[in-house]
Amino acid sequence: MVETVVLLDSLDAVKEFNSAVLNNHGDVTLFSGRYIIDGKSIMGILSMDLSKPIKVEIGDPVNKDVLNTIDKFRA
Repeated sequence: MVETVVLLDSLDAVKEFNSAVLNNHGDVTLFSGRYIIDGKSIMGILSMDLSKPIKVEIGDPVNKDVLNTIDKFRA
């Protein structure tokens, strides 16, 4: 499992993040305050407060290409 914190501060960032995590075979979970969201759900991501950093947990197996894309959103 991989844990990181990202900042998705624009619609384009959300779209790119979501497209990347859809390619991961493991679960992708986002945490913001008391909310837990499926990272593969674009509607779920858009329902979050995107002005604040979001904790991301990527379950095994972790796709290295997904990690490379997510790196640019690290807070």
